[in-house]
Amino acid sequence: MISDLIGVLIVVLGAAYALFVGACVYGFVTAERTSGRTAGRTAGSTAGWTQKRTASGSVRRSETVLPGDVEEKRRTVDTAAFVSIIVPARNEQESIVQCVSALLDNDYPHGSYEIIVVDDQSTDATVANVRDTFSNEIAAGRIAIVATAPATDGMLPGKQHALDTGIRASRGATILTTDADCTVGPGWIRALRHAIAETGSAAAGPVRCRLGQRPSLFHRFQALELSGLLGVGAGTMSLGHPTICSSASLAYTRALYDQWRAANTQNTSRLVAGADETIVHVAKELTGHSPRFVLDPEAVVDADPNDRVLTFLLQRARWASMGGRYPAPRVVAVSASIFLFFLLFIVAPLMGILIPWAIALLLKTAADGCLLFVSARLLHPDRRLLPFWPLAEVFHAPYIVFVSIIGTLAPLRWKR
Repeated sequence: MISDLIGVLIVVLGAAYALFVGACVYGFVTAERTSGRTAGRTAGSTAGWTQKRTASGSVRRSETVLPGDVEEKRRTVDTAAFVSIIVPARNEQESIVQCVSALLDNDYPHGSYEIIVVDDQSTDATVANVRDTFSNEIAAGRIAIVATAPATDGMLPGKQHALDTGIRASRGATILTTDADCTVGPGWIRALRHAIAETGSAAAGPVRCRLGQRPSLFHRFQALELSGLLGVGAGTMSLGHPTICSSASLAYTRALYDQWRAANTQNTSRLVAGADETIVHVAKELTGHSPRFVLDPEAVVDADPNDRVLTFLLQRARWASMGGRYPAPRVVAVSASIFLFFLLFIVAPLMGILIPWAIALLLKTAADGCLLFVSARLLHPDRRLLPFWPLAEVFHAPYIVFVSIIGTLAPLRWKR
């Protein structure tokens, strides 16, 4: 009886998973078209955003040629609108200079944005590196360094406390956030500011795993995972039902943030690492305008992959800890159903429930393959990640179940 029930359930959940991922693929393709990418490609061009390299081998973003109508529309955006960029940093001495340098190299008018580096109790040379490298910019008021105070009851916890500290010290009506271990392209500010000017609420951009010339198998797996997350995030947001995004490439109006903050400081117990991303869930409710996923090469942020498996798992567990705490019930329901499907997907073959498991395997593999086909090819067209996808499928369900359990049960914090 139990075996029969599990067999039916795993097939039903597998079908639901395939339908959900299929909807994400449709939404992703729709978002790609509305971004102007499809209209701008010439016949025979390679679909995708490449990572070119300098003579030293370091990654730099490829130049992007926008369709004429999109570029003209971009120029009409109020470039005088002041933007505040918040960069929370805790012990990021190795990457903070590269991050801030990329922000300073943006093509947005230099007098129209500020960079707020938030020192979240760093114990290394993060602050010293910023002060030594960017002393002129600090003196000119283009960069400010603020420090977080120890969190107390009633404050937003973890990374949210650092972001809140930076936002409260900023001046812009538009807030952009990125991570200290990431680098943005020269058009990043303009691309997200353009989206905010059109939506009046919130916008998110893609985060891509930065791969070297000879990436390891572990790094390729991480790139595949981020590509899949991009597909889900862009796809669901395009369909008007946002689920996930990354604060490494996120923008919203100050008015929206103030409303979000007022609601969440009344119940900080539900907030964990990544809670700032839930602002896209309530954007339409609070402003009347839907958020937008900016599926545009200029909005891409590059992030280094983790080198250590333990660090990777702890980071993903922090991400997974949001599963039951999203403000949108639909997102919680989707997260719970996927977790249950993956759990049964692991258990079924151990119980000898092979035929339903085989059906679920086909559904999952086909759905994941379609999603990665559109997303990984776009982010990493020169990396040939798809041949590694079948091997990644072997670890996908057990990995998701593991980090979900750890993230739910363990009191993980942002960068201990």
